[in-house]
Amino acid sequence: MNIKVLNTLPHDRSINAQYAAIARLDGKATWEFLLLPTEMQWSRGISYQPSNTSGNVPILQFASINGWSLSMSFPAGANDALIGDYIDQLTSLMQPENGAPPILFWRWGQRQLSPCVMLKCDRTESRWTKDGQLLECRIDLVLGQVNEKQLVFS
Repeated sequence: MNIKVLNTLPHDRSINAQYAAIARLDGKATWEFLLLPTEMQWSRGISYQPSNTSGNVPILQFASINGWSLSMSFPAGANDALIGDYIDQLTSLMQPENGAPPILFWRWGQRQLSPCVMLKCDRTESRWTKDGQLLECRIDLVLGQVNEKQLVFS
């Protein structure tokens, strides 16, 4: 490791962790993370479409830049707390109302993704009570940014 370069980088000296949260933009619900994400992947793409002209023009032409997509993994569960209802509250943030998904806002300190929708939520269960109630799992979540020009608020 290059210590010279490392010493030039800013360091986080804070003691208190800030936990991430996902909130509905309409204010109806907020879900706070119990534990911090263990992994996050940000991705973004560009769309092209075939050119409709012939001659000296490119075969493909730029169509649009897609919004950001955020995939993250994080553990859920601590101290033998029953977390089934807690996880159900998270997955309720993808439940459509009047045919449209809730518009969300994700934040973790200064980092944010908004407006967005929950595209996918997987849970891998790893510990349960003797009667099968969930104690621990890993959540894999995908949020997709929405074009603000396409939003309609009632």
